[in-house]
Amino acid sequence: MIAIKIPNTAGVRSNPWQQYVTSTAQIQTDTGYTFFTDPALAGVAAALRAQVDGQTATGAPTINTQPAAQTAAVAGSASFSVTATSNPASTLTYQWLKNDDAITGNASATTTTLTLTNVQAADAAIYTVVVTNPIGAVTSAGAALVLTGLPPTVATPPSSITKAAGTTAVFTVSATGSPTLSYQWRKGGANLTNTANITGATTATLTVSNVQAADAATYDVVVSNGTLPNATSAGAALAVTAAAPTITLPPATQTVVIASTATFTVAATGTAPFTYQWRKGGTNLANSVTGNGSTIAGANTATLTVTNTQLTDAGNFDVVVSNGVNPDATSAVAVLTVSAVATPSTVAWNFGAG
Repeated sequence: MIAIKIPNTAGVRSNPWQQYVTSTAQIQTDTGYTFFTDPALAGVAAALRAQVDGQTATGAPTINTQPAAQTAAVAGSASFSVTATSNPASTLTYQWLKNDDAITGNASATTTTLTLTNVQAADAAIYTVVVTNPIGAVTSAGAALVLTGLPPTVATPPSSITKAAGTTAVFTVSATGSPTLSYQWRKGGANLTNTANITGATTATLTVSNVQAADAATYDVVVSNGTLPNATSAGAALAVTAAAPTITLPPATQTVVIASTATFTVAATGTAPFTYQWRKGGTNLANSVTGNGSTIAGANTATLTVTNTQLTDAGNFDVVVSNGVNPDATSAVAVLTVSAVATPSTVAWNFGAG
């Protein structure tokens, strides 16, 4: 129960509402209304009216021993027990629940000890018990029933998907069984391991990033838990469609000191392999030693390097990435500034001995 009585005065809205929690009995006194008139509540109405939210009703049951988790083999049995008291002493009633639903059809479900026989996969759940007396009720902590010897079963197999090259494909499987399940994803029947673009090879979710034509295949997963037989999912096909390049990391603007090295790097996704053409001021570059003494390398790779930079190397650089699928991708411009003299990090003044 929760009852709140907030005075109709200025300034109360800046106060926490929790400081105005009261009992239903107080509300009855203030308003003249009567609550809990349903005959079915006659046994607990007085306790409810006196209850203040966050406080335990005097005389409500107290659980002394919580039910404990149980492990049982398939077709075996399991039991959960609870001990509770109330002060003053009163008659206690019990109702056991399975995943928060009341258990019916089992005579022990309304006693201090719940007994389950011939347990099967559907019995693996969290069990609690509600203990009640005329003053109130209390719910126990949850206790899990774990089954052993239950072979894995694939409930939801992975689905076939089509992805554009350079994107990410995710396969997921749902399975049941006990004890704990293990997973091994396969590509074309061969076991997978985690690599630069594959993660989750031994989990319920397989992720293939930056997919390319070579990743197109049929994927499945073997689920095991030491209890035979293992379960193998149906195959899920990954189809990869060609995709034009997309710049994911453009080259960065930078300032360097004369006679040093400037490096520009680009990253792209799409259908591999890529070809690169670096440009300066819109004009294609080639690997060379320039007339001013600087050297250009990597003009057709993902990384362009200008060594022994000179003042005339300053300018606007970009790169065109292509893969035969239109359109090509052109990066944003990266500005190279070449400083004639390095800016000193420390300036020292010498005023002499005087």
